[in-house]
Amino acid sequence: MARPLPRIRGLNGIRSMVTKSGTGQKFPHQTYMRLCCLEMERFRREQEKAAAMVRANKCESRCAQIEAEVRELLSTIGPGLVDNAATDIAVAVSSAVRVNGHKLTLKY
Repeated sequence: MARPLPRIRGLNGIRSMVTKSGTGQKFPHQTYMRLCCLEMERFRREQEKAAAMVRANKCESRCAQIEAEVRELLSTIGPGLVDNAATDIAVAVSSAVRVNGHKLTLKY
């Protein structure tokens, strides 16, 4: 008959007086570790926030470049379209535009 395998214990199986507290209060080393974990999490969140702000700034600058390019293209088609685009560029682009007698329709 085969012998049963011995039970392998890990760190959770080790019993000591350090982890037992009858009053429910935390030991100083536990408080210190919690403070360290919170500081590390704050640092990570600040890095995420900075990366998101950089990405948002890139998006805003690209939108400004797109708007400038649309204005430039509209000014080459006809000078009256730039004024319409300044007030509402979506209406100017989605509406039908006549260029040299040809109807140009753009839809999104």
